[in-house]
Amino acid sequence: MKKNRFALLAFAAVIFCGCEQLQSTLSSEMKETLTEETGVAVIDSNTWYYNGSEKSDVSSDSASLKISFTRKVKVSEDGIKAAFEIQYSDAEGNSTLVAKSSSAGTLSADGMSYNLDMSNVLSLIDAETTQGNTVTATVKVSGFVCAEGEQAGRALSAITKTISVAPLFEEKVLGSIEFASAENVFEIPLLGTVQIEGTPSVESEKFPEGITGESFSVSLSDDGNKIILEPKDNSLVGNDFSAALKISVRPLICGTAYEKEFNLSFVSTSVSSNDTMEFVSGESNGWAKNCDITSMKVKNDSENLYVTIEFAAVPLTWKSNPRASILIGKADTSAAEDTASLVGSWSSAGISTTATLKNGTILKFFSQGEGIDTGAADGITSSVTWSGTDSYVPSSNILNYTVPLSLVGSAGDKINIVSFFSGNVWNDGNDTGLTVINAVPASCVTVDAYSTVVDMSKALEYTIQ
Repeated sequence: MKKNRFALLAFAAVIFCGCEQLQSTLSSEMKETLTEETGVAVIDSNTWYYNGSEKSDVSSDSASLKISFTRKVKVSEDGIKAAFEIQYSDAEGNSTLVAKSSSAGTLSADGMSYNLDMSNVLSLIDAETTQGNTVTATVKVSGFVCAEGEQAGRALSAITKTISVAPLFEEKVLGSIEFASAENVFEIPLLGTVQIEGTPSVESEKFPEGITGESFSVSLSDDGNKIILEPKDNSLVGNDFSAALKISVRPLICGTAYEKEFNLSFVSTSVSSNDTMEFVSGESNGWAKNCDITSMKVKNDSENLYVTIEFAAVPLTWKSNPRASILIGKADTSAAEDTASLVGSWSSAGISTTATLKNGTILKFFSQGEGIDTGAADGITSSVTWSGTDSYVPSSNILNYTVPLSLVGSAGDKINIVSFFSGNVWNDGNDTGLTVINAVPASCVTVDAYSTVVDMSKALEYTIQ
């Protein structure tokens, strides 16, 4: 009789113990099976990106955080409860902690994801409160119930995760983006990995003849953090026009896509080989080889102007004191002719023995070559060195020059640029004078033996960004 009474008491204890006590008695294997059948909530990235730059005010924007589930779920009768602890810290380690809460969000139709409203986090991103700071948010969300299988109706465990809150864009790409029109591929960098949703479009109020929105293809780089805009043919070369790229991108754990419009400016800042000239006597006499400049490209950032001239191969001259020269100036048809500034010799910077500049003024002129580097004193640097004995050559066929912007202008200024490759001509063992072997753009340069005329009004025009 005592044994039966003990059995009844034990049975009653099982009946009246709570589910959590019962679960605590399960083996680890049974717990894993129960969790698998119930499902778990997942936030599958450590960074959540907002639709702006570090300097953007997105405090009134709306956006969401995507929570994924391993099993179909529904929202419990008590609803969703979300708590946020938002911390932002400056470079000195000073930090501020802000607590927020939310119950807003949307469950997907298939019950496999939930877009949690992030307005309370965005309310702090106002270009002043968090600018320059590191921002993190610890998110704790509960209120989801399994909606399929044997565990339907069972509550999922609350999910807690700390994520970084960061801008998706650099400030510079939110303004006008300028492209050199002879490039094959244009890239817009992103600070996070995204996917494209919908169909991007390129639109313009006035496309040049032969160019339409269909002249471009838009895609993502393999790593998903660059938007690639690629012309389908060579129709962009030599054309100046403005357009807009309209695109929707969605970072990994953002619930909805971000609509973005990038303002693009296509400019003829590259001069291709069809606008270069060749001083033929140099090639025919055998003292100058590979001296055809195939292209010149120009761009700038907030500090420097960058000029690149490229040859098909390393230019080779024989005992000619070769040098590359860059002329940066302003077109001005009222300017007096300058017959001194561009004159050079065996041992001095310049482009030819006799040289005249017309229809413009000089902002900066410099030469670099055998024993010559007139830009160094002004902080102008080059990617190449020059060396040799009888044949003096640059260390590469691509010559990159970095010019401090303070020497030539500021944002909005229009400047004109010409590049030259020069050397001294030898005839029967004698140096007969310095001449221009090649120049771009060819349309602004006239060469007659050792005399050169440069028309600045026909030089490459570039607007400093």
